[in-house]
Amino acid sequence: MAWAWQAHRGSANNKTSSTSIGVSPSAVIQVNDLLLVRVASDNLATVDGESNDHTSVTDNKGNSYTKLREHTKASGGAAAGVTVSMFMSKITTQLEVADTVTVNFSAAIAA
Repeated sequence: MAWAWQAHRGSANNKTSSTSIGVSPSAVIQVNDLLLVRVASDNLATVDGESNDHTSVTDNKGNSYTKLREHTKASGGAAAGVTVSMFMSKITTQLEVADTVTVNFSAAIAA
């Protein structure tokens, strides 16, 4: 078994309210690679703790993603704090730079 460090493969940000955000990889992500997707957004939940603001991750090649963890720090109300999450996928269909990985939210988020 061998381990290798994979470099950063892309990022996206948006200040327009939307129920999802997508990013295209900056380089090929090969079959059997482990892809970790980190997400940070304004919070929808109004209490601290486990939430489901970030509902899923998908890509246009049909790879499966598992949510590892999600946590909200509400700071008293919606959009007053932050929700962070992490998803993973062991890639079964190679992702190219023209493909898109999409994070889906439970409602529209502005930032």
